[in-house]
Amino acid sequence: MLSEAELAPFASGELAKTLGPLLYAPNGVGELRPHALAPLVWATLHHAQDVPYWSERMPDEGDLAPLDWLAKIPSVRRDDLDRQRQDFLSPRSTFAFCSFTSSTSTGRSLLIERGREEALYIRNFFAVMQARRPQPALKGLGLQAVNINHGDLLSAGGSSGYSFPVNLYVATGYATAANLLTQDFTWPGWERRIGSLNGSFSCLYRLARYMDHHGYELEDGQLLSAVAFASPIPPAARDYLQGRFGTRLHDNYSMTEAFGSAAYCDECDGYHMAPFIWDEVLDTDEDRPVADGEVGELTITPLFPFAQRFVLLRYRTGDLAVRFKSICKRGGQAIRLLGRKRNAVRLADGGWVGSIPVASALFDEAELHRPENNIEIDGDRTCGEFPWMKLSSNEVGDKAYLDIAPTFGANSDSARMQSIVDRILDRLPDLPLEVRAQPLETLSTGGTWKL
Repeated sequence: MLSEAELAPFASGELAKTLGPLLYAPNGVGELRPHALAPLVWATLHHAQDVPYWSERMPDEGDLAPLDWLAKIPSVRRDDLDRQRQDFLSPRSTFAFCSFTSSTSTGRSLLIERGREEALYIRNFFAVMQARRPQPALKGLGLQAVNINHGDLLSAGGSSGYSFPVNLYVATGYATAANLLTQDFTWPGWERRIGSLNGSFSCLYRLARYMDHHGYELEDGQLLSAVAFASPIPPAARDYLQGRFGTRLHDNYSMTEAFGSAAYCDECDGYHMAPFIWDEVLDTDEDRPVADGEVGELTITPLFPFAQRFVLLRYRTGDLAVRFKSICKRGGQAIRLLGRKRNAVRLADGGWVGSIPVASALFDEAELHRPENNIEIDGDRTCGEFPWMKLSSNEVGDKAYLDIAPTFGANSDSARMQSIVDRILDRLPDLPLEVRAQPLETLSTGGTWKL
């Protein structure tokens, strides 16, 4: 257990001095990330020594630097969490509430317990951060798409504004959201209109289409920010949403298992991880980092004191990624996501064909079958969904097959099909793909797939 003296540098005010530049003044500070986060990695490892699962696998610290000490710990996978969930709980943390992952065709929901200590710490930390930033004259209003299927989530505390929670996973939520976005508020000390929007990509896309169909208009410059999460954003869809909402669309990669996220950077077409997580890209078969530019599995360590009850070290996310030197003003490195490992194809030369770039290339093809949902926008129950697809490889492993289901049938109108194929391959010039038309039933069995 960490002593009071060892915990002193992690007081909200002290830690805000270290992490503040990484959060709010990112120009050229990316190179400082390993130095700034090393003390948090050290504290995370000491905290983990009392956790049953890690106490059995913790190597001696010796005179190792924190990041070298972490590198000696075996990685952990989702299967390990499912089998031994209770062994990842810290006896030094008090239960506060539980969030949970969505269940999928490959497994049950995973319960992620949150501690009272970390919840209070996060609120205090952001209160300190907000107090150090210039405060607006008026409190801001926002709209937050909520999903009850993901349980209660940690929220950043503070008094700078309020977000209306609206369920955009049911049809009635879209009328509510559109009305709130176009309504004037006359509360003393508050902004007159909602200025921020936060939700999954599919929810925001359906909301934009709903507002187009029903003639809702925002004021010029009304929205100061829009944040999307949960899936990649195809380039044309990003342009459409930014034009419709009149603001830049921020794209975040996150997961229920950990507090913190990675923000998309359009300057370098990659993601920069927030300083609440230490990230690695490991070989898909061995616990060794891959070189920049090589495909590996994104592996994360949520850091103390932002993670105190459910303790994960070197957690393999199941997502394929490539790390590269950032060319943007942040400096340091960025990661590019390729999609779920289980949905990707590995070729004989060791290369990978991932679902994210492929699905993004398919999104604008109107004549491909898509999964239906329970929300109808302008008579369309597939709005915001990615087309059905299946990736596989030939026996030799030097070529990947992309199977799609045209709405006009797999064996008709070859000219239309060839036009679709040409557009897809133009968007994916570096992938060894052969695109094939298949009946819908060969792609849609087994439930929906996730990117």
